[in-house]
Amino acid sequence: TQDIIVDIDGNAGRNNALTAFFHEWFHYLDHTLFHGTSKPTARGLLTSNSDDLTVSSFARPEVSRAIDGLMRTIYGPEILPMMRRGDRLATIIQQYRQRYMNFNASTGGWLGRDRPTKTHDEQTDEYLKRDATLQSIEAQVKIAEADLEKLNKEVEGLIKKGKASKFFADSVGTGQQYFYSPWEMAARSFQLYVATKVEKDDQLKGIDLTTLLGPITYPTNFKDASSIFAAFDNL
Repeated sequence: TQDIIVDIDGNAGRNNALTAFFHEWFHYLDHTLFHGTSKPTARGLLTSNSDDLTVSSFARPEVSRAIDGLMRTIYGPEILPMMRRGDRLATIIQQYRQRYMNFNASTGGWLGRDRPTKTHDEQTDEYLKRDATLQSIEAQVKIAEADLEKLNKEVEGLIKKGKASKFFADSVGTGQQYFYSPWEMAARSFQLYVATKVEKDDQLKGIDLTTLLGPITYPTNFKDASSIFAAFDNL
């Protein structure tokens, strides 16, 4: 728990302490349900993998299904599978690029040295094999990048047709990919959900939603989030 307390203290302190606390708390919950730990070094979160029960090892199946239903509401049922595919393509691209760099670094040194024990033909063969491997990795990167670009255009088309949730469209409008990542979308949704509950509390009347949320980048239109609030009510 210490890790998340430090995180909340560092991040929530720059915003309204009440609702920003719940934003960071949801990140903690997201980590814990997936990994059984809140450590920031843990990779993967339940909001990103709720569609795959085989990897959500610390969450009961009904919890994963409930979170998956929430995420479909946050994004829009047609958008969510596409965004998840896009995330996986981006991961593949990153892995291939890293493989390219590692292979290039590990072979570049010994190929550049004078190797008297090798004949000219043997050294030429090694160069050609190395070049073929690098070209193969680069080709895989280009294929994945083309698939990702096509997918992004399809998502843009769905947004224009009104097939995406307004919350997601608002986040895309920021131009920053982090803001429409599953974990951030879910945490901001929960922050907004808590703020609306607090606003309606009889003991806290007079505190408007803007004050509760503090300076946020998005969402800007709170009235469009009723379906998201209903999804949280059903968790």
